[in-house]
Amino acid sequence: MSKQLNILNFLKSNKRTTDNSTSSALSQHDLPQPLQTVPVVLDESNTTLDIEADSSSASKKFKSNDHETSTDAEIQPFSKNDIGLFVVDATSDISGTEQLSLSIRYLSRDNNQIQIKEEFIGFTPLSDSSAKGIFEKIIEYLRSTGLDLTYLRGQGYDGCSVMSGHIGGVQKLISDTAPRALYVHCASHSLDLAICDDKIIQLFFGTIKTIIKFISGSPKRQNLFKKAIEATTCDIKRQKLAKLVDHRWVEKATSVLSFKQLFTSVMTLLEYLMENADAETGANARAYFKCIKDLDFIICLFVVSRIFAILKPYTEVLQSKNYDLAQCYDNIEEVAIYLAELKYDVTKFHELETELEHFAGENDITLTLPRTNKYENVNAYVKTIYETFIETTLTELGNRFSKHKKILVNVFNLLPSYVVEKEFNDVKQAFDFYKDDLPSNDMNVLAAEFEMW
Repeated sequence: MSKQLNILNFLKSNKRTTDNSTSSALSQHDLPQPLQTVPVVLDESNTTLDIEADSSSASKKFKSNDHETSTDAEIQPFSKNDIGLFVVDATSDISGTEQLSLSIRYLSRDNNQIQIKEEFIGFTPLSDSSAKGIFEKIIEYLRSTGLDLTYLRGQGYDGCSVMSGHIGGVQKLISDTAPRALYVHCASHSLDLAICDDKIIQLFFGTIKTIIKFISGSPKRQNLFKKAIEATTCDIKRQKLAKLVDHRWVEKATSVLSFKQLFTSVMTLLEYLMENADAETGANARAYFKCIKDLDFIICLFVVSRIFAILKPYTEVLQSKNYDLAQCYDNIEEVAIYLAELKYDVTKFHELETELEHFAGENDITLTLPRTNKYENVNAYVKTIYETFIETTLTELGNRFSKHKKILVNVFNLLPSYVVEKEFNDVKQAFDFYKDDLPSNDMNVLAAEFEMW
């Protein structure tokens, strides 16, 4: 405890920065920020609409007249044979206005070479966030650009009911307008949902999110936290906590990993505020301090960090613009196999136990089970949470990516090398769905060509 006391004395020497704000005070840092980057395919919460653009729309100027923040963008010429898609993401600007950001993304054939291109179009305000309101705004914008809706070939959103609902969701309304606009659930968002269903884990995420908002909600607390980092770390480059965003998987992983890395600094700040801040801030700091020393929180911090460290590189790859659905599914299978092996890897689990015990000792945390806990010892409890979390993640990966596999197989049924061992009746559904995009839409001709493969 002497280490903590020395740190507290260090902070007390800087009393001019003592926090007198309440926990509800929010700085501009916590307000929703305007979209800064062009969204990409398979990014979380993105809306993607595949289009085959009409040749008359080549080299058009696109502009939304609905809002002054809309952006002019010169779209490079693309022809009727260039397969493309619309990328739409929702965000709130600093004034609180909900905005849809739109980009066009398409395959272009230049000198017999297929290239993926992406162009930012602009922003358009969204006053109605219902499925019907979002659908109408997307369709209105598509039509205003001169693009022919009959060439829509796909759509992808996050998994919320407003977007993915099969009765009245945006994807259903789009499908009613463009029947061949196949719906694909955003792969990165699927991965996010796969690890967020457990109640203990949800509570863990909620605690981290609340504490980060508490620290970032006051310039004085931010300044004190910087001093706590300086006093408790010597070789860590990170100098602040990463904001936890619910449905942004990479940001969530980064947030958890940074929280673990700066855990001692967080404890030091909370201890200082308990004794030196105003009554309300001190009470909140005391409650948060108790939460992060709780056995469940510490175990979740280590288990989730271990899995996030494994999954984070895969999610970053899922957001690559050159990544296709086949590569996505292959990598999900690869990570699923690794997690299945990890569940029964005794050596890896013992490493986790050792690291957890060392971490607890460094931070004066006693790892003891409450009397109501049914487990024999802490190690048995850690193992249960560890194996349950991995098993739940594996199950959800299977459930949430099974539809991706079905779509992938359906598309692959159009490739000669993939269906050489199949009968035409096995792939007829795929040919029927895409017949208008094939050289011939006569099923008899297609069947004859299939037999020649």
